[in-house]
Amino acid sequence: MNCVFIFAGLKVLEFEKWTLDLYMGGTLAEVFGIVLVITKNLFPPKK
Repeated sequence: MNCVFIFAGLKVLEFEKWTLDLYMGGTLAEVFGIVLVITKNLFPPKK
């Protein structure tokens, strides 16, 4: 993700604004999803 933003900032890669926004939102949602799954399995609810 960082490489894409660096290359887009250096104008090596050209994307429309909404494409980068969608990419950033999808990547952020993926990271939050992984953290959610890890924390739910690492700390199971007490019975």
